[in-house]
Amino acid sequence: MKKFVLITVAVLILSVATAANDNQAMQTDPALNTATAAGITPSATTAFQDMCGSAVTTTPNTQPDDFDWQHQLSPTDLNSRWHYRLAYKNNLNNIRDVTGILNYKTVIDGKDYYYYFVPQENKGNLVRFAADGAYMRKLNFPVFGIIFLDVELNPEIQYMKFPVKVNDEWYQDSTGTVTVFGFIKIKQPTTAHFKVQSEFDAMLNGKKIHGYKIANDIDRKDGQIFHEEDWYAIGPGLIYSNTEEYILELKDFEGLGN
Repeated sequence: MKKFVLITVAVLILSVATAANDNQAMQTDPALNTATAAGITPSATTAFQDMCGSAVTTTPNTQPDDFDWQHQLSPTDLNSRWHYRLAYKNNLNNIRDVTGILNYKTVIDGKDYYYYFVPQENKGNLVRFAADGAYMRKLNFPVFGIIFLDVELNPEIQYMKFPVKVNDEWYQDSTGTVTVFGFIKIKQPTTAHFKVQSEFDAMLNGKKIHGYKIANDIDRKDGQIFHEEDWYAIGPGLIYSNTEEYILELKDFEGLGN
């Protein structure tokens, strides 16, 4: 029993570090509704990471004071679907199609939270959006494909700050808590260092999109630092994610917007 618990904890520690990416891999924005209508459709001929390869670093744009960052980079439409290509780094030749959905909305302490879920991966996260940024509170992660455990983050992690500005950086300390077998609580502290690296233009199915690259260095208090990078575009939300475990790239979006 003890050995089983320890193995479970090891898997969960790794999952906490990539939770923000899994969450963002399921999020996008109503503005993409317009882009979809304008012709962004699935393309079977587009090679994996073609969109990433099309990206060009641009001079930072100045958005108007009333720019609605929360709704330009954050989804709340329960009918939305985000279609991605996914490849794990232990087998990059195995490229799979996965779909992210917004499963439900709930209210905690007077704040709206949304549960984003990728059925094919059995991964989900509970997040909220505010005028100053995006926050993650909890994730659900499978162990051995049959056991699903909730990881509570205290405090919740702010993985994006609004307004998004190049060279802006911040640190987040948090402790992930897992309750095993209903009574055993296991905690894992982490420190995440976020930095907005640059702005970019990229092509998504023939349409130009503008976005931001945010790097995340994760210290799991075990002597190792893990580097990850996420690209968030105005409209599609997260369009590309490169983590320790996988590469994820947006292929298409379906949604009605907020």
